[in-house]
Amino acid sequence: MEEFTILVENKPGSLARVSEILAKSAVNIEAITAEGTRKDGTIKVITNDSNTTKSALEKARIPFTVKEILIVKVINRPGELAKLTRKIANGRINIESIYMISNEKFAVRVDDMGKARTVLKEKLIM
Repeated sequence: MEEFTILVENKPGSLARVSEILAKSAVNIEAITAEGTRKDGTIKVITNDSNTTKSALEKARIPFTVKEILIVKVINRPGELAKLTRKIANGRINIESIYMISNEKFAVRVDDMGKARTVLKEKLIM
């Protein structure tokens, strides 16, 4: 799967604009996180259709980057995120991005995807 990092101005309507562009292209947002600084905003999304997402954002001239992510299954109970992140750290892999998709799924972007696939093989969904 892929994570899109979309750069926007930090002003009212920026997230609405991106959401509307994706909706008009029939793209479903499966996970999202957003944050802003004084001037800039960053929206990270995982969608059901990477190719259409790329096309829609390019057509709208919205700057973005795309990176591969892993989807991992984690039991929904205290301490499981700690176990997951310790396992990654013990593999000397740096987490660049992580967020919850559902109660039992996390999206993870790391600096060494090959190594992470090996370390997390029993937890990988995609």
